[in-house]
Amino acid sequence: MLELWDFTRISVTQNNL
Repeated sequence: MLELWDFTRISVTQNNL
């Protein structure tokens, strides 16, 4: 589940950029 969270965080970060 940690991996899934990491993926979500990356997606959010990319969207923020």
